[in-house]
Amino acid sequence: MSYEYERVATPASGLRLHLNENTAGCSPAVLEVLSKLTRRDLAAYPDYDAALATFSEVIRRKPGFAEGWNKRATAYYLMGELDRSLADCEEVVRRNPNHFGALSGFGLIYLQKEDLPKAAEYFEKALAVNPNLESVQTTADALRALLIKQRREAI
Repeated sequence: MSYEYERVATPASGLRLHLNENTAGCSPAVLEVLSKLTRRDLAAYPDYDAALATFSEVIRRKPGFAEGWNKRATAYYLMGELDRSLADCEEVVRRNPNHFGALSGFGLIYLQKEDLPKAAEYFEKALAVNPNLESVQTTADALRALLIKQRREAI
């Protein structure tokens, strides 16, 4: 199956939705809210419980909609709930294996968990889907160099 992405008309968010993703049943209001929320919005959001409740409700209503899982994974990540964020990232890639946001999210989580080889692996997967992710490329390059240095020092 090939995956194509469409940029949602919210210039600040850069949110991408899978064209084949099943969004039937999601109200236009839910899709609009999701498309306008960015990581910066979530970081400034004073009530994570409300954010989690909102995304959990989206998931309850439309469990096949990967972006609901992705937004909740982001909220969990920002709260420091890394294992919960990982679990939601798994749900995202189960629905959309080429969701580069979730793949790079895995990388960030594993970086936080100090599992550098796994972080590098997921950053590479994200770049394989979208080679235009400059910050991911920079991080992957730095990780690769660090891992090579660690291997040399271990010998």
